[in-house]
Amino acid sequence: MAFVIYSEELGIYLGRWPGLASWSKFQRTLPASGYAIAFATIYDAMAAMMSCSRCPSDVQYIPVEPDNNWHGKQYASIAACVAAGLPAWNPNGSEERASA
Repeated sequence: MAFVIYSEELGIYLGRWPGLASWSKFQRTLPASGYAIAFATIYDAMAAMMSCSRCPSDVQYIPVEPDNNWHGKQYASIAACVAAGLPAWNPNGSEERASA
């Protein structure tokens, strides 16, 4: 079990690229991403938000089963996030919703 970060306002936290936070509703900084970073513990997820300069006020930490590992970090696919009860997103950055 791991945790993804979710905000009603911004969507699912996908990670940083390069140094800028990227969220599923506004993916302007990451290349096409069908994965969200999955933090090993809720404390790791909370620490990531503490280092964020403009974090949303409605952040939630949602348990998820990560299904990808890349360069030593765990990630949850769109399908894994949907299985955890989160909304799907379009990995190409469009604001349209994608089906998982």
